[in-house]
Amino acid sequence: MSEYEKRRMEQVQANESFLASLGMDSDAAVLKSGNKRKRANVKPRKKSAGTTVASRKSRRQRGEEAESLYVVSSSRGKVQIGSQPPTMRPNDPSAGAKIGTYDMRAGAGSKDREERFEQQVLDLGFEGDDMSKLGSTFFEQLVEQSLRPGTHISKGDLDYAQRLAGLECKSAIKVVPNRVYSLQFHEESTLICLGDRDGNIGMCKIDKLSEDGDNEVFNFQPHTGVVNSIGYRSDSVFTFSYDGTIRSMSLGKPGIFDLVFKTKSEDDGWLQYGRLWGGEKDNAVLGFSSGKVACQSLRSGKQIWAFEAHEKKVQTVDISSDEKYMVTASLDRSVKLWDVRKVGKNKPLCTFEDTHSVNCCFFNSTGEKMVAVGMCNKLHLFDGAGKSGTLDPTHSVRHDNRTGRYLSVFHAQWDPKSPNSFFCGSMMKPRRVECFSVAKDDKLKLVMNLAGDLVTSVQSRFAVHPKFDILACGNA
Repeated sequence: MSEYEKRRMEQVQANESFLASLGMDSDAAVLKSGNKRKRANVKPRKKSAGTTVASRKSRRQRGEEAESLYVVSSSRGKVQIGSQPPTMRPNDPSAGAKIGTYDMRAGAGSKDREERFEQQVLDLGFEGDDMSKLGSTFFEQLVEQSLRPGTHISKGDLDYAQRLAGLECKSAIKVVPNRVYSLQFHEESTLICLGDRDGNIGMCKIDKLSEDGDNEVFNFQPHTGVVNSIGYRSDSVFTFSYDGTIRSMSLGKPGIFDLVFKTKSEDDGWLQYGRLWGGEKDNAVLGFSSGKVACQSLRSGKQIWAFEAHEKKVQTVDISSDEKYMVTASLDRSVKLWDVRKVGKNKPLCTFEDTHSVNCCFFNSTGEKMVAVGMCNKLHLFDGAGKSGTLDPTHSVRHDNRTGRYLSVFHAQWDPKSPNSFFCGSMMKPRRVECFSVAKDDKLKLVMNLAGDLVTSVQSRFAVHPKFDILACGNA
């Protein structure tokens, strides 16, 4: 036995002697000899031998031939099913292929809603590979349509379309690292600022862009979340973000972003959208994911007013040019028009209930019209004048707005120089930007398709310069 083991045994014996002197060993023996708790005899429950369900097997696993069904076409809610592979299908379907047509719009009430609005967009086609000629070709077809009896296209629409036909896509550059969520021009220059999904800000001057790729682009990351909107006040740029903050940067001191506002309550959720407001743009109207709308003073930092406008998140919020009315679009499938002078009553002037969520709703430059883009695949136009009761669209046309998971949803953008015209993205191929126009007591018309060899993806967000004929697009 080692020396260490001897010392350990001596310590154990000393501890036992100490416990014996205290009478602890007898107490332990009494506890051990106590009656143990008797447990009732529980017999295990017998499991009934259930019938086993055979797993489903495909025709290939069963050694049988496949049915060879395929989708021939899927358009306007109808699907054509064929019974032969596409490569073996004869030109004449009656020669061997069994084709059936199934109406996918047989749901309750869906047909009534489809018939509620007539197709009010003038549809003009384009054939050819040179996308740079799409604008001029579209304008020529528009002129031909205007000469036909029964087709009313105003001279103002033709003049505006002719201006757009002269636009060229001169450059396509990467300004921010990720998906574009917002972009805005400076009112007095060609400076444009973009915000992306990860809180990055990119700035450049349009007139200094070149095709050789040697462009001066400035990048910053003042936010940790999506930059949902951008605004300018004199020589400062303001950025609104999902991270709940508003930051400002002086154009004379690039790279230094000051914290202007930060949400204090987690109950408000994240800052979904924001707009500068006021004569000197010293206020901001904010929409939150909780459905709350608030007005914040950017100078004093105090909240001017706040109320619950929607049951779900506010997608966008906008103020009319006369600063009397406010419009909100929400995930709860509604558009609401408010009187800013009576927001304390927490009651909208009028409401429009849609069938799906509404991505955005914005006033035009005069405040007389509003355009809304919804996930119901519709473009809705409303009168912006103050009304009460139900907010009914003056025009409503079909438009594919299902951009999917990896693209920013479509936001329509009014042209500040033409209060009757707005731009919107398109899911059509070849990729393009669509311009719509509507005159008083007239139909909504597609007056221009803008495309080019550099437009190879879906354009979701837009910025139109208030003084020059410049259109900027942002994609994913």
